[in-house]
Amino acid sequence: MKVDIEGSEYRILDDLAEFVDRIDAMAIEFHDIDILSDQFDAAIARIQKDFHIVHVHANNMAGLSPSGLPNELEITFLNRRLFDREPPPSTFRYPVEGLDAKNDPILPDLKLHFGE
Repeated sequence: MKVDIEGSEYRILDDLAEFVDRIDAMAIEFHDIDILSDQFDAAIARIQKDFHIVHVHANNMAGLSPSGLPNELEITFLNRRLFDREPPPSTFRYPVEGLDAKNDPILPDLKLHFGE
C-alpha cells in the first residue's frame, strides 16, 4: 500500500489498523513533521505495533524541522508477521545509493543515519 495524501495520512491510520492482517507492506510519506510532531510520533508508535520500519527517505524539498528531523519522511514498513525474529536496528546511511532518488534533483539530499 502506498500512502501519499499530502498531510491526511494521520487521519486514516486508525482505520488502517482494522486491516493489518491483509497488508504486507506500506510506504507512507509523512508531511508537516515540524508542526505535527506529536501526531507523527503517535503514528509511528501505532504502526510499529504491527509493522517494522525497513527503509526511510527524507524528502529534500521540505527542509528540516528545528529539531533537525526532515519535515517530510517517506517510510517503508513491513508487517511483523513476515519476520521470524526482530530485525537488528539499521546502521545504513540514507539515502541509499542506487535505491533512493532525490525528490528535487537540484537540491542536495537530506542525509539520515541511525545506529553507530
